[in-house]
Amino acid sequence: MIFIVCRIRFIGNHDAIGFGKELWQKYIGSYDYTIDFLETRMLAYNDNAFEFEIHEPNFDWIADNVDVEKRNIVASHIPPSVDVHTQLEVEKFISN
Repeated sequence: MIFIVCRIRFIGNHDAIGFGKELWQKYIGSYDYTIDFLETRMLAYNDNAFEFEIHEPNFDWIADNVDVEKRNIVASHIPPSVDVHTQLEVEKFISN
């Protein structure tokens, strides 16, 4: 049996401290990106509200990058929760 492992990186609050943002962009690239594998598209997006001025996920980027022909997995470092985001932001994310 062969297993294929795909690792996705998400910028987190500890990754963005000091020179972290610059190092991330130099060695990994964009904070928001997609990976396509077979019939699945993985969308990784930055929702680090601690070190970035982000008050909600970039819904436009997510909507523009969903592939309706594939299974989509949308993930981030911090799951949408009321601890980090407002209740309205969480409800908006879940409804999209």
